[in-house]
Amino acid sequence: MVIATTGDRKNAEAALSRLKVLPYFQGVFTASEIGSGKDQPDIYFAALLQLDTEPEQTWVFEDTYQALRTAKHAGFKTVAVYDKANDKNLAQIWNTADIYLPEFDDFNVFWNRVSEEEKEQLLIVE
Repeated sequence: MVIATTGDRKNAEAALSRLKVLPYFQGVFTASEIGSGKDQPDIYFAALLQLDTEPEQTWVFEDTYQALRTAKHAGFKTVAVYDKANDKNLAQIWNTADIYLPEFDDFNVFWNRVSEEEKEQLLIVE
């Protein structure tokens, strides 16, 4: 797994460390380091190089319509995660995402929708 964020690397790594999950991520990619925001797919493709996967094999979890649309148009599978700040675009988010999570901790919604083959790929940890 990797993190692709428009936020600051220091803040992202601090949050992941505080949650004790940083070791589970193979990399952290920031829009400022990549040189473009999530209105362009560059950050997602940079993450692919780290993951050594293809877009159609890769799930992108996002909370904004713009980021979901970018990932979807680039060929990624998408999971929308509800964020109250994006209520005005909720219909577009629902219509764009392959899977919608009403709560981030409602991961079982995602897990129940993915195929057995995808689950096997998700469980590979290097």
